[in-house]
Order: sequence, then structure tokens, then C-alpha cells
Amino acid sequence: MLFAHNATVGPVAILHTDKEAIILGTSLTYYRCNPKYIMPEYLAHYMRSFEFKRQYLQMMQQSTRNQVPITKQREFIHIIPPLDVQKRLVGKLDGLWGNVKSLESIYQQKLTALDDLKKSLLHQAFSGEL
Repeated sequence: MLFAHNATVGPVAILHTDKEAIILGTSLTYYRCNPKYIMPEYLAHYMRSFEFKRQYLQMMQQSTRNQVPITKQREFIHIIPPLDVQKRLVGKLDGLWGNVKSLESIYQQKLTALDDLKKSLLHQAFSGEL
């Protein structure tokens, strides 16, 4: 699990690798998930939640830079339910995330269509075609 903790704070990603060692930039924190207790997919959803964001945003207010030091990350509270609950939550949240992405795509298409319509109407108005 990767967490961007410097400059652009907040993005998370799951790192799938069989490598025992990886090299990270200084702006990332790597969280290792013990599969007996936590699913990386659950942790990713949790770290995107408002509850988690509230913790690092509050910490950043105390600084002049957008960063969350690794030592301060140890103070974060992580809500970790049992694995069966994590699995159910991940299934539901993944489904909702798919819906969000679909709606986002439709919204972007509508914005593009409106922009095209605006350009067309302006062209018609200025060329005397209206």
C-alpha cells in the first residue's frame, strides 16, 4: 500500500509485486498489510475515506508545507474490522467506485457536448446564420 505524504498528500495505490525490496521516492510511505488481519484493498478504501483524510488534513494545518511526516503517520487511527467484514465492504465499495467512474465519464461527455454546442452557436451567431 502506497501513501503519498509530501506535496500532493493523499493519493493511495496498491503495489502488487513479488519483489522483497523496492525503492520508493521520499514522498511515499509503504504500508505492508499482514493478510491475516488486513486486506490491501480495504486499507486503500479506508485511506481514501473522509475519516482518514481528516486526520492528515488536521496535521497539515500545523505546518507551512503539504506533508505528513512518517513519524506522525504512526499516530493515525486506522479502523480495521474483521476480514469477513473487510471483504464485504471492499465488494460494495468496488461496485460503488465503478458506478462513480461511469457517472464521471458520462458527465465529461456531457461537458464536451455542451462546449461543442456553445462553439457552434457562437459561430452561427457571428456568421449571421441565426
